[in-house]
Amino acid sequence: MSHVELEEQISTMQQGDHLCLVYEDQTEQMAAAVPFIRDGLGRGERCLYVADDLTLEEVSGALAAGGTDLAEERKRGALILLTKREAYLRSGMFDPEAMVNFLRRAVDQALAEGFSGFRVTGEMAWAWGPEAGCERLIEYEALLNKFFPAGRATAICQYNRRRFAPSVIHGVLRTHPIAILGDQVCPNPYYEHPDMVLEDGRDAARVDWLISQLKRVRAANRLQDELNLHVAERARQAALAADIGRALAGHGDLPRKLQRCTEAVVRHLDAAFSRIWTLNGAQHILELQASSGLYLNLDGRHSRVPVGELKIGLIAKERKPHLTNQVVSDPRVNDQQWAEREGMVAFAGYPLMVGDRLVGVMALFARHALSESTMSALASIADQVAVGIERERAEDEIRTLNASLKAQVKAYQKSVQDLKQSQAELYEKIDDLEQFEQAVVGRELKMIELEQEVKRLREELKRIW
Repeated sequence: MSHVELEEQISTMQQGDHLCLVYEDQTEQMAAAVPFIRDGLGRGERCLYVADDLTLEEVSGALAAGGTDLAEERKRGALILLTKREAYLRSGMFDPEAMVNFLRRAVDQALAEGFSGFRVTGEMAWAWGPEAGCERLIEYEALLNKFFPAGRATAICQYNRRRFAPSVIHGVLRTHPIAILGDQVCPNPYYEHPDMVLEDGRDAARVDWLISQLKRVRAANRLQDELNLHVAERARQAALAADIGRALAGHGDLPRKLQRCTEAVVRHLDAAFSRIWTLNGAQHILELQASSGLYLNLDGRHSRVPVGELKIGLIAKERKPHLTNQVVSDPRVNDQQWAEREGMVAFAGYPLMVGDRLVGVMALFARHALSESTMSALASIADQVAVGIERERAEDEIRTLNASLKAQVKAYQKSVQDLKQSQAELYEKIDDLEQFEQAVVGRELKMIELEQEVKRLREELKRIW
């Protein structure tokens, strides 16, 4: 976990939380303490920092480096910095009850002055001092667990692991419901109810606590197991949806695409087998297009299923899914002996709908129960497949129309070419006719000239004679 993630975890703390910070060095210490104060100021809370290992100047420098405007926050009374002798050892000794009362008054005063709450963090190295009462440190921590949950305050008690003996750190872990260890925020399974700590030595109470902790840990483990299963299931469902998308968008004809879909269902959901039928609307029959898993054949009794017959046909007729995790006792599963012999447990069948139109049916059998989440995911997969079938059919129609259009265009182009050739031949004939006409007209003109010449000669002869 990075410092950024640690700060995010600290920002989730609520009023009433009582945490311990067990750190190895100043870097780890300030990585938690600075955002704790900054977050409190951002929430409108009054914040108290009690210094011990570090000087007030060192604490101020760290807070300023973390983005806190010290002058402004101290001016408005939102930030208070104290030493151990101004807080824990005010009377020259340590009194747990008196310190709890000190905090109670501080909380009441903060609320009275308009702050939304109070938070405090203190360096606890003073507990190794010679002052009387320091040996009551763990008693004090236990008392805080009666004070904080009912109030509007939050606290982090800081413990330098190098300064405290393991026995003390053990006591610290017994008295803090949440622990910050380095950059890890940890719910603390070793936390003990304050009455157990304050009345240490009562075997019956300790046994009860140990048993309750065992139950709590078991419940937490069970919850974690369920969460892990849920995450793994969602991951499988996401992978299935992705594979279905790739299958439908890939190369090949519709049966090949649907075959890849059924293979993905079997692979990701551990189905015994999966099948997809498409609707032949003209014949009102479901035609098996793909089958994966236990059965790969596309012929047989289920290759062509009339709408309304068998469980598949009924799904198509009713246009409703049929889902069961009790195949053996399901009245729609006709061959009960087969189901029992093959160990079938679950069946899920979905009508493939595009709007209000049926395009097919998708179904699977499994030898294990299907969760509600898986069945819901399969419904989405069915919608995805239905759209894929409709798109493929639309593309087929477009391809058919394109082929028809190309044929028509080709025929048109042939007709145009034939017309052009006929036009050329016609022009050629027109040219021939025009030439013939010119020849005929020429001959007629010459005949007229000859006739006129003959007439002239005849008149000339008459005149001579």
